[in-house]
Amino acid sequence: MTERLYYKDPGLLSFEGAIIEAIESSGKHLTILDKTAFYPTSGGQPHDKGLLNSVAIIDVTESDGKIQHISDSAVGSKGDIVKGEVDLVRRRYFRQLHTAQHILSSVFIELYDFETVSVHLGEDYGAIEINQPSLEEDQLLKAEQLSNEYILQSLPIEIIFAGEQEAQKLPLRKKPSRQGTIRIIKIGEIDYSACGGTHCYNSSEVGLIKIINIEKQRGKALINFLAGTKAKEDYDKRFEVTDTLSKQLTCAVDELKLRFDKILEENKLYRQQLGQLQNELLPMKINEAAAKSESSNGKNFVCIEVDSMDSKVAGNFTTSLADKISGIALIQLEERIIIGVCDTDTINIEAKEIARRFSSELNLKGGGGKTMAQLGGALKGQLNKYREVLVNILNEL
Repeated sequence: MTERLYYKDPGLLSFEGAIIEAIESSGKHLTILDKTAFYPTSGGQPHDKGLLNSVAIIDVTESDGKIQHISDSAVGSKGDIVKGEVDLVRRRYFRQLHTAQHILSSVFIELYDFETVSVHLGEDYGAIEINQPSLEEDQLLKAEQLSNEYILQSLPIEIIFAGEQEAQKLPLRKKPSRQGTIRIIKIGEIDYSACGGTHCYNSSEVGLIKIINIEKQRGKALINFLAGTKAKEDYDKRFEVTDTLSKQLTCAVDELKLRFDKILEENKLYRQQLGQLQNELLPMKINEAAAKSESSNGKNFVCIEVDSMDSKVAGNFTTSLADKISGIALIQLEERIIIGVCDTDTINIEAKEIARRFSSELNLKGGGGKTMAQLGGALKGQLNKYREVLVNILNEL
């Protein structure tokens, strides 16, 4: 068994321990110590990283009560005393995130009696799955506000080791399934939870909890959130973006939404006007493109690249061009390919079949029907390649 130093002091980063096993397996080295401050992946919380005798620890796992420090090179031999250094930034982040999860879960019970049924503590964000199919925006806002109020109160966080009978007397958020001595994380008087993870010393160390979105998972609400340093990083990014936009648009940050709504409306109107103009010019453009038509295996075709054309107009242009040449039209519009096939008995292949061949040979994604198909993922400057594929298809007919 490995003594878990983080059990009693989650802020401990430096320590010394003796190697009791050193194993090499599948090109990796597994070092097992008599005691360690490294946290192994468990309980939804990822492992620590750091150094053992200056050797980078890339993973930490647990097996039969033994904590395995995994590295690319050997740390030492059995009996050696090694010095361990846990990565401060990573440990601090997961202490903040895990504590934030406890606070958020307890708040949902306090406000709405909604229980947390699963937890995700990731390197980018945290998430709790609630035993409800959905939540209203005002419920999320109230939960976030109360959680941050508890953070501001600097509630003390204690680690309690209790026997089964003693644990039964405590207001645990969830009754533990394990027997024997139970490790309990107590946050002020708002939360008592059986947990083996690393947490802050008081709630103020969490800094901030920010709910970022809500999803549905297995018919239940999945609430994604940021905490601590990640919440600060997210704010910095958003500040940079909003500050830049407000300067470019010469408006205050709180006016950005109104300004963008206006821009979107204007853009919608301009696109409608552009589409009308392009439709008026369509006959001329069709004649110009039809003059570039070619023939292969007795089938007329044309392959051209067009710029700055409305998507709806482009579809109409392609099918009209195919009808004009009584054959097949392929146009490339930025990263899209549009295929048109004239609706006559002279062409014994449908647009969707041509699209299927393009998807198979060039890994483009899309589909369509008898007279028109569209594909995404096209590369600029590759029109000749797309022409060759079309010619090969026509030669097989």
